[in-house]
Amino acid sequence: MSGKKLLCYHRGCGQDYDPDDNKPDSCVHHPGVPVFHDAYKGWSCCNKKCTDFTEFLNIKGCTKSEHSNEKPPEPEKPAVDKSKAAEVIEYRAPVNTEPTIERPPFDTPQKTMQPVVSQALMDQVKSFITNTESLPESLVVKVGQSCKNRGCSVTFTGTDSDNTKCVHHPGVPVFHEGLKYWSCCPRKKMTDFDQFEKHPGCSEGTHVWIAKVVDVENSSVQMLPTKVEIKLKKEEPNSWSKLDIPKETAPAKEAPKEEDNSISERVDAVDLNDL
Repeated sequence: MSGKKLLCYHRGCGQDYDPDDNKPDSCVHHPGVPVFHDAYKGWSCCNKKCTDFTEFLNIKGCTKSEHSNEKPPEPEKPAVDKSKAAEVIEYRAPVNTEPTIERPPFDTPQKTMQPVVSQALMDQVKSFITNTESLPESLVVKVGQSCKNRGCSVTFTGTDSDNTKCVHHPGVPVFHEGLKYWSCCPRKKMTDFDQFEKHPGCSEGTHVWIAKVVDVENSSVQMLPTKVEIKLKKEEPNSWSKLDIPKETAPAKEAPKEEDNSISERVDAVDLNDL
């Protein structure tokens, strides 16, 4: 019995074997060739595929036979025709046989396109439109209502008023030692109150036609020895330009007319005892 071992060249086997002890089922190998396609690895002789290369090498063979020390033939490579290596490939763009349409001149009269609005868009727009009839009276902006921002004297005349600039003071009024000024522009100090009220705003923004609402339940008032602290929680996540709401001036009531007693004073007393 020979002690020399040979190397099996069957794909997937690669074991050393004793030629004197080579049985018909000693070698488990792949008779096919490896296939690599789209990151998958497998053998042409069996359907098992994997993505890991180590797992691919450990795929057990699908055929049993005797070991062989003969190398399998290399796959034939496609023959390369070297005579066409220096061939120049010329690309010719397709020729357009149709006449080219000339672009109209720039001063050509323009035509208004008629847009077609889908019903889905119309329903979406209607859902965004606020129904003023369902709003409370305090949230409806009326014509003649003044802007609530400090220093802005614009009144509401219609929807076009929303497009005008609101020039106002974002700060608060400060009165100190006879001087009057705004905290947002402290360099301009005045002593006359009328001049202070007419001082133009220093910031531009949007008009505020409706005063904000206070969450009374979550507001608090604290009376301390040196001050009174009032905390007002806003009902809406918006900024307040001022905390006071100007009261509407009620029409002056006419004084009741005094009875004219001058006539009775001129009439002499009449004695009715003789009747």
